[in-house]
Amino acid sequence: MTLPELNDTQALEASEAKLSRLHSRFSEFLERYAPLLKLTVSEAEFKWEIFRWSTSLDGTDKDALSAEAGRLLAGGRPSIKAAIFDETKQFSGTNSSLSVEFAGFAKWLGRHGYEELRDLAALTEMGLALEFLQELRQPTQIEDAKLSNVLVLDAPVLLDLMGLSGPSRQRSIENCLRALRGHGTRVATLTHCLEEVAEIIDTVLKRPVNQRFGLTGDALRANPPLAHRARFIARSPDKEAKRLNVEVLVMDRKSPLHANFFADELIDRFRLSSTWHGPDKVEQQYRDALSVAFVMRRRQGRYSSDAFDAPFTLITRNSTFTRYADLFVRTNLGPPSYAFGPAMETKTLAAITWMRFGDTVDRNAPETHLISACDRILASNGFLLKKAERRIAEQQGKEISEAIFSSQQAVFDLVVATGGSPDVLDAANSEELLRAVTSSAQELGRLEERHLADAEIDVARRAASDFASEAEAARQRSVQLAADKAISEGMLRAKQEEIAQIERASEARLDQIAEQTWEDAEAQAWWIVGSAWVVAALYGLGGQFFIWDGDGWWRGDERSLVLGSSVILASLL
Repeated sequence: MTLPELNDTQALEASEAKLSRLHSRFSEFLERYAPLLKLTVSEAEFKWEIFRWSTSLDGTDKDALSAEAGRLLAGGRPSIKAAIFDETKQFSGTNSSLSVEFAGFAKWLGRHGYEELRDLAALTEMGLALEFLQELRQPTQIEDAKLSNVLVLDAPVLLDLMGLSGPSRQRSIENCLRALRGHGTRVATLTHCLEEVAEIIDTVLKRPVNQRFGLTGDALRANPPLAHRARFIARSPDKEAKRLNVEVLVMDRKSPLHANFFADELIDRFRLSSTWHGPDKVEQQYRDALSVAFVMRRRQGRYSSDAFDAPFTLITRNSTFTRYADLFVRTNLGPPSYAFGPAMETKTLAAITWMRFGDTVDRNAPETHLISACDRILASNGFLLKKAERRIAEQQGKEISEAIFSSQQAVFDLVVATGGSPDVLDAANSEELLRAVTSSAQELGRLEERHLADAEIDVARRAASDFASEAEAARQRSVQLAADKAISEGMLRAKQEEIAQIERASEARLDQIAEQTWEDAEAQAWWIVGSAWVVAALYGLGGQFFIWDGDGWWRGDERSLVLGSSVILASLL
């Protein structure tokens, strides 16, 4: 990619103007959507915090993550219960509530089409570049060389790709994988990751709609028909992987193949020390250990500083997992200092892919990643939902409370209004809570009504246009039909005249044949009659000869002469 030349003064002035516009919009957003927090941020504080948050891509503090990984490797306990907060909130470089508000602010800008979203995306673009530089082990070249690596997706990333974490996260990972596949990268997953996908979906679907939480719960609540597809995926996750062109590989722990590159005892050691999921997530810890073991065994001791030169790399959302796996491998296997770790976060994948392949990934890659990261930060949690539902039920009744939180818009408003923290809710602000989770839904309803009205107008306009087009087409068809009819009638008249001429010629020929036939018959009749007369005369003469014994009957008496003459005359007649 070719970076544009910048004038320092102009760049600073432009950045200052963008940050000022963002602060103005953010103040408006807080006043309308986060009254429960009573959050106040000065302009100077806002500019620094929004810059740090947006350039970190998801708000996480890499130093804090590395420290947490080291503490876990040494046998320590997780610093914060993962059941309450996602790691994007645990290790955020920004105040967790402020991070949630920034994420809600970005989504709000996008929903209303405000141009300030582009200003925020510009900061995210800088964050992608910084992420690329931080993960860079050696200078990289932008080229069209073919890749021969395999990216192994863990269960949460598979959910993203399957669309079960919302459309923004699906679009973000799809764009990266499409660009990499175009250069030769293969995409795979493991059978135990598919099992985890099925378990996550089943767990979410078993809950009532108003009690579903997390990215998958939010996605199913926002798009109810998606639940049917989710059930199919839970029953046949391998078929869905095949549809997405994701290979399914097997990690057989008992197989001796390449086992020396990640010994069996290391799998147990990794499992026992990877406690960030919580003490009851034993199966999930074991699957993470198997995934890292698979990658390291398949690498067969081949190390590279380039993420895309490593034969196999695990792709995950989990920043703690990524840092811990890297530290664990370095501690127990002693790879070169320049070697890229066994796992890579999706945000790092997005940064490296974007920097390597530019616009072939996505023209709006920074904005796409920004919205995707916001969806994760804004994911609901079970503690917050239960407490809010209880507060509304006390005021409005259980049925109304369940109905409210069956709406994803209401859940989104709840997260934004509270900064994602259950501690904000108390009996004193129940009415404010009710307004917070219903007012924007009502506003959205009005927006939808306007959209429906606009849609109806568009439909009417299209119908009128279609009618005019059809009328013109009908006129053209009628003109063509009239021309075709005239041509057909002319051809018919010509054919009828031709038939009449043939009939007249036939009649004349028949008359001629009949006349000739008559003349021939008459001549033949006369010939027959003459022949018959001669024969009869001969016959009569012969008869007279024999009757009168041939002795000259004319010599007899007169009576015999008369009788003989009568016989001869009768014979002739």
